Amino acid sequence: DGISGFDVTAVLKNDADTKNIPILIVSVVEDKEQVYKLGINDYLSKPFKIEALIEKVARLLKDAQKKILVVDDDKNLAKSLRYQLGRRGYSASVAHGGKMALEKVRSQPPDLILLDIMMPDMDGYEVCERLKADTVTRKIPVIFITAKTDIEDETRGLAMGAVDYIHKPFSAPIVLARVE
Repeated sequence: DGISGFDVTAVLKNDADTKNIPILIVSVVEDKEQVYKLGINDYLSKPFKIEALIEKVARLLKDAQKKILVVDDDKNLAKSLRYQLGRRGYSASVAHGGKMALEKVRSQPPDLILLDIMMPDMDGYEVCERLKADTVTRKIPVIFITAKTDIEDETRGLAMGAVDYIHKPFSAPIVLARVE
């Protein structure tokens, strides 16, 4: 009733809870300048072909998918976590060591890192320390997932900047809840 898609978009993009939701405007009005000024992710002019709509929605949803890097030298555990995260709609990749993790973070920065501590090539503490020392990667949240259960280990991990610390063995629902 008198509220345009542009007005709704302005409200959504100015609200911290909804600003990252992708928005596709479908309209007969072609005001591309207004579209991009408001932060609309894509635009489709009416009339349109259904294939064009499906393609644009699929691209927006793919772009909106959160990327998680699972770092663990236990290949079966890493594969299992990647599978569980994928079922939840995340795009998960795996690194089987600290050096590989740092390379992947540089080439494809994730939105979150699940990081083991005890690995043969470089331990998780060093990986976290390097990530937090780099201005490009310091804001990527890190959750340690480890068999190290001593209070000192957990305190050290959190003091380094990790947002959480999960003990192995763990249950997948707990990991997924903490990722959320």
